[in-house]
Amino acid sequence: MKGFLVKPREAKNIKYKTTVRDLLFIICGCAISAAALDLFLIPLHIAPGGLAALGGIAQHYLPITAGIAVAVMNIPLFLASLKMKKVFFYKSLVGAAAFSLFLDLFSRFQVITDDLMMAAIFGGLMMGVGFGIVFLGGGSSGGTDIAGWLILRKFPNIKLGRAILIFDLVIIAVQSFIYGNITLGFYAAVGMYINSKVIDSILEGGTSAKTAYVISGQCEEIAGRITKEMGRGVTGLLAKGMYTGTDRLVLLCTVSGRELPRLKKIVKEADPNAFIIMNDVKEVLGEGFGSINNI
Repeated sequence: MKGFLVKPREAKNIKYKTTVRDLLFIICGCAISAAALDLFLIPLHIAPGGLAALGGIAQHYLPITAGIAVAVMNIPLFLASLKMKKVFFYKSLVGAAAFSLFLDLFSRFQVITDDLMMAAIFGGLMMGVGFGIVFLGGGSSGGTDIAGWLILRKFPNIKLGRAILIFDLVIIAVQSFIYGNITLGFYAAVGMYINSKVIDSILEGGTSAKTAYVISGQCEEIAGRITKEMGRGVTGLLAKGMYTGTDRLVLLCTVSGRELPRLKKIVKEADPNAFIIMNDVKEVLGEGFGSINNI
C-alpha cells in the first residue's frame, strides 16, 4: 500500500493542476457557447432557453448588451446560492463572468447564416459542445444550472432535469410571444434538443446513464454529499474484502451523464484513494429518471 500513498506536496500540486485545468475548460467552454449564441442564435431570436434568451430579449428592448443583462440576472441567483459547495460556487462564478464577457465580445461579429434551421442546428450543436466542456470542468455558466440547484434545495423530491426543461420551455414560449412569431419557438426547441443531446454525448460517451460502485473508507461522507448536493439516492451494499477478510460498505448510485463529473469530483474530494467502477446503463426507470408506469 505504501506505493499508493500520495505525499502532501504532490497532492497539493495535483490539486492545483486540476483546478487550473478545470478553469481552462470552463472558460473555453463558455467562449464556445457564447460564440454559438452570438453567431447563430441570438441575432435571429432563437436562443434555446436559459438566461441567454432573456438576455437577447433585454438587448432587443433595452440599451444594454445581452452579456450585461445575463450578468445582472445572475446576481440574485448567486446571492441565493451562497450555501452551495464552495468549489462549485466559485467555478460557476468564473463561468458566469466569462460567459457574460464572451457574449459581449462575440456580439461584435456578424451572424454567420440567416437560415433559421441551419442556425438552430449548428448553433445548438456548438452550444452543446461548449456547455459540455464547461460541465467537464466541474462548473457551470450560471443561469439555469444555479436555478436548478436552488429548486433542488427547496424541493428535494422534484425531478431536476424536468424542472430545468420546463423553465427553458417557458422562456422559449415567452420569447415567441414577445417577438410575435411562434415559428421561432419551434426552431429554439430544435436548438435546445440538439444542445442537450450533444452535452449528454460529451459527458456520457453516448450512453443515457451510468451506474457507479464506490469502494471507500469515507462512504458516509460520500453518500451524504451525493444525496444533498445531487439529489440522487445511494444504496449501501455490504461486502467483504477477500484479501483482507474485513467487512466493508460499497456504494451503488445511478446518475445521468450530465451529473457524472459532479459524482467523480465528490468522490475524489472525499477520498482520493477511493475505487470507482462505472457501468453504462441502457435504460433507467424510477425516481429521477423515466417513469416506471410507462412500461
